[in-house]
Amino acid sequence: MPHRWCDSAELRRNQIESGLDITFNEVFKPLFVSRVSALKPNKILEVGAGTGHLSRELAKNGCQITAIEPSKGMFDVAADVLKGGHVNLINCSSYDLPETSKFDVAFSHMVAHAVNDISQFFLSIARHLECGAHFIFSIPHPCFYNNYKRLFGVEYNYMAQITKEISFSITKDSKNMITGVPYHH
Repeated sequence: MPHRWCDSAELRRNQIESGLDITFNEVFKPLFVSRVSALKPNKILEVGAGTGHLSRELAKNGCQITAIEPSKGMFDVAADVLKGGHVNLINCSSYDLPETSKFDVAFSHMVAHAVNDISQFFLSIARHLECGAHFIFSIPHPCFYNNYKRLFGVEYNYMAQITKEISFSITKDSKNMITGVPYHH
């Protein structure tokens, strides 16, 4: 999965910073900042940091943040977005993070639906959580895709596990497609 985001890293940065990605800027960023901040954590782990914008926003609260990003392209963008800040950015996945790293809160934005083994993904994060810690994550809901059922074709069944490689764009930037993304329903 990591290499699939390399080609879209600068596009995603531009969409976020230009305000084209309304859902990220007006829904997800404020929601994650609010929910994570309400827990008053000392140590935060962002799993799948993407462009780094969520960690950059949370760092304003003075928390100790480690952000991990396995995609080299996204990692490079996040390193630029986070430069001069107080976020420890690591180019690795949750499977590769040293077991000695423990956190009060972990969060992951739009990652879980793209991992091949959700159980192992959750276990890899649980290894890094203190007792009583929280894990907050988001996945896309079918309402975000106008033609969700068509993504999967005739075999679509809401209650069935289905995996496809999909392409998508954001509403305010429909000409720029992000392609080859694994999607596990």
